[in-house]
Amino acid sequence: MNVKAGDTVLVGGVGFIAMGHIISALYRNATVIGLMRNKYREGLLRQMGVEHFVNPDDEDWLEQVKALTYEGQGVDHAVDGSGVNYYQEKLMQATRLYGTVNFSGHTPGAKIALSPLHHVIDPAHTLLGQHDVRIRDREGLVRSLRNKEVQRMIDVMVTHEFPMSQAGEAFDIQVGKQCGKIYLYTQE
Repeated sequence: MNVKAGDTVLVGGVGFIAMGHIISALYRNATVIGLMRNKYREGLLRQMGVEHFVNPDDEDWLEQVKALTYEGQGVDHAVDGSGVNYYQEKLMQATRLYGTVNFSGHTPGAKIALSPLHHVIDPAHTLLGQHDVRIRDREGLVRSLRNKEVQRMIDVMVTHEFPMSQAGEAFDIQVGKQCGKIYLYTQE
């Protein structure tokens, strides 16, 4: 997404996918705003260094987000980690002219009503999406993983570890959304 120091990044649908984007944005010295309701995950993000949170159910959520951006213009980048149109639509609304919106989450069967004129052409948004790290970005990712602060944030993100024999328990915790990233060890 070409996030750089000083940019604002709004992240909605915060699970482990979005947390990876948050770590990347913080590593690049961007300001991150969490658009979220989950207090457990908000606590994890605070430990990572995120300072700004907005509840998407607040009537004035958009004004709250814009108040945290340069001259109230909106965020430079937005990331959806859920694949749910509730967040996708809000993220597009909060992104400034010529901003970037990244769709990283996927929810089976979810669809968004997208108007090329109103969602892309008029705001001049760049829309991105991916399931994995682009090959051209992998070298930079590996380099960032050697950074002690990035490792600290990853340690915060990984909240549970289970042997494969306890996959059912891990799944129940994930469904309850009281976790960050859950590791399953296939060799155990």
